[in-house]
Amino acid sequence: YFHFTLQNLLNWGKGQIKGHKFSAVALIVRAEIDAILDFFKLSFQDKSLYAVNLVDSGLYVMADQDQLGVILRNLISNASKFSPIGGLIRIEASSYEEYVSISIRDFGAGMSRSDLNKLNNATEPFSKTGTQGEKGTCLGLILCKELFQENKGTLLVESELEEGTTFTIILPAKMPKP
Repeated sequence: YFHFTLQNLLNWGKGQIKGHKFSAVALIVRAEIDAILDFFKLSFQDKSLYAVNLVDSGLYVMADQDQLGVILRNLISNASKFSPIGGLIRIEASSYEEYVSISIRDFGAGMSRSDLNKLNNATEPFSKTGTQGEKGTCLGLILCKELFQENKGTLLVESELEEGTTFTIILPAKMPKP
């Protein structure tokens, strides 16, 4: 997780450098998620997690590929962190006329209403320990919020204590008209 946190900070720093250009391209959602799941393969094995990508292979979003990668890595990492040993992470997507929603759901620890409010209003790091003592900084979610804005997207969070959490990403399905 140290390497992952360092990578988040480097990506954030890159975005802060003058001259960094946002580049939205058409991305195949399933392929992007498959690449992220492959990235986490060993950590999933360590925790005996099963991740299922139910996203249709013909679904596209318009996003910056590097930034979408950071967002997906953070959300899937959080799902892993708060899943019990042998848990399931379920990834689904739906297409609408002008946007695509991607849901990453775990069936783990979940969050209390108080923690969910802290997370939704986070401008400072807010962190909880994972099911196996995994530490976090919440910098990843703060970074994700910034990247969502740049990608004209939204992040919704639903959670019930001891029932799990669903992060839903809403991104443009095509370039908006000027």
